[in-house]
Amino acid sequence: MQGTYDRSRWFELLKHGSIEEIKNELETVPRAFLLTLTDSSQSRHTCVFFAVQSENVSRGTQILEILLKEGADANYKDALLQTALFYSCRYGRNEQAQMLIDAGAEPNQRDTYGQTALYYAAREGQASTTKILLDNKADPNNIDNLGQTALFYSSREGRLEVTKILVEYGANINHADKTHNTPLSWAKKSANNELVEFLKSKGGVDKMTKKKKETEAPQKKKDNKKKGEKKQQCVLMIVDEKGEKRPLNKEEMKEFEEKHPDIARYWKDPNAVNDLDRMDLETLEAKKPWEKLGKKLLNTLWRVNQAWVFHEPVDPIKLNCPDYFEIVKNPMDFGTIKKKLNNNFYANTDEFLKDIELVFSNCKLYNPPESYVVSICNQVLALYQSQIRQLGLDALRNS
Repeated sequence: MQGTYDRSRWFELLKHGSIEEIKNELETVPRAFLLTLTDSSQSRHTCVFFAVQSENVSRGTQILEILLKEGADANYKDALLQTALFYSCRYGRNEQAQMLIDAGAEPNQRDTYGQTALYYAAREGQASTTKILLDNKADPNNIDNLGQTALFYSSREGRLEVTKILVEYGANINHADKTHNTPLSWAKKSANNELVEFLKSKGGVDKMTKKKKETEAPQKKKDNKKKGEKKQQCVLMIVDEKGEKRPLNKEEMKEFEEKHPDIARYWKDPNAVNDLDRMDLETLEAKKPWEKLGKKLLNTLWRVNQAWVFHEPVDPIKLNCPDYFEIVKNPMDFGTIKKKLNNNFYANTDEFLKDIELVFSNCKLYNPPESYVVSICNQVLALYQSQIRQLGLDALRNS
């Protein structure tokens, strides 16, 4: 049947067809086939995903009710191991979320990021949806791949009402993630003072601040011990395409010294070291006027809501996308760009901006246009385009 039926017809009806047309299709074509049919995108979505993503919520709820009554699998998992429940909770569609749970959708299903539907409701500030999930036994202390619970996401995004609900249902307020941050640490970054005070009133501790205080005194002693010591060793480093540093080997060092005798003299001639003290650092800094602006741009993009999907290189195994490197030949992510920028890899503005744009183009190349990750990509891209104009980086592009 799959070989002769035009699957695009079914999904077009789900997107734009009337309720009657959808019912008629279910009468005409074997229901078991239509209900398990997946679209042609990388997401591998079935009909229930299209119902919960309908722009018309009332229409989507009607379609979902029909599909579930006909036997559609509410617990079907897409390419990211997410069920339709993830989408209904992200959008705050409470009636749909409850329908899916009643039909068998598992509230504690973990996706490839180790997250459950609760994370998506918490991140988006869907308070009533969060309560529905918790009332249906969603675990408020599930830990994702970053060592974080849903409370971290509500705290980071400044979602006070959701945070209160999670705490009320037993979320561990002082759990520390893999970077030793607690929900209070993230709440402080959200700049929501009322949220910060609420967590403190419940006994919240900022473990990073505590750790700094504990290590500050020993560090000062260590610094005092080293005070007055004069370092003489010079190591020449090379930065690769991933932004990683490594020392030059003997052959590379020899080649460098032959090509750049004016630089090599600083370690070959002891008297030349004194010239370094007389260098005008402001003049050297002025040769790369875009670097500070570039760091400001990257920091702005880094902090965008849900831009964390671009923070690290794509892991095809963890994200269940084994064909990723077959499609994306030049992978790039914000973390690698940050390394390269901090290690002076980029020679000019154009090289730096091309890497950022590569992140966006790779995302759109691999993921279908209607996917959630592309919607995030479009938001970050719009901010990027606005920021490079405001910061004047577009004018420096070919300098």
